[in-house]
Amino acid sequence: MSEPTLITVARRRLRALPHLRVDAALATLIAIVQLWPLISRESPQGGPWHWWGYAVAVAASVPVVWRRRAPIVVLLASLGVSTLYDLAGNVADQPIWYGALVALYTVAAYSPPGPRIIAFGVTTAGGLLTVGSWETALRGTVLLVAAYAIGRAAATSRAHAAALEERAARMEKERQMAAELAAQRERDRIAGRWRGPACG
Repeated sequence: MSEPTLITVARRRLRALPHLRVDAALATLIAIVQLWPLISRESPQGGPWHWWGYAVAVAASVPVVWRRRAPIVVLLASLGVSTLYDLAGNVADQPIWYGALVALYTVAAYSPPGPRIIAFGVTTAGGLLTVGSWETALRGTVLLVAAYAIGRAAATSRAHAAALEERAARMEKERQMAAELAAQRERDRIAGRWRGPACG
């Protein structure tokens, strides 16, 4: 058997962590990324950006903490909050969609087909209706399709891995049963030799 790669070891350790901690760390990372344009530069009017931008950037990230428990609710919450970003005039010119992209990935990876497809359709249609330009619409659509596709690929990969594990367990059980049967036959053969020929 070959040595596990660094990526394999990292995946194994990440899967061993409690989901809530991993998702809280992911939500924190998303909040930092969404806050970065607000904290890394000043507004064109000079001084800080409007507090509303900070609040929405954080509020659109927080639901990601519960993404595995309620994927569709988290998607709707993150999308709903992110649409409020532009209500204040003095905010950094940026999309606030990272939380929604992670939520859409989670919906694609963990939700049943009906709700998953409806959520994807509503998200895509809503995204197209609320953008300011065709360039943003195209970029947003590509990102939404990519998040959904990666989520489906992850679900398919997990299902395939589970099927392979089940098959390996079944084959191991069959191998053990065959070995036990062969051992029993050998014991019966040896026992028959020691009894000798039947007397008539």
